[in-house]
Amino acid sequence: MSVTESFSALLFIRMKSLQFWYWKQDFWLCEKLQVNEKERLFLFHLFLKSI
Repeated sequence: MSVTESFSALLFIRMKSLQFWYWKQDFWLCEKLQVNEKERLFLFHLFLKSI
């Protein structure tokens, strides 16, 4: 496995775990706040900026 391949594999795993973490947070937030789709997209945008 080349350096590039291993790096992209690591990045992929990191993105997957972030997606899972965000999905859990997102689900919890939606349950608590009863947010609509536009608000969810805005929250997701803020989340991406914070990474």
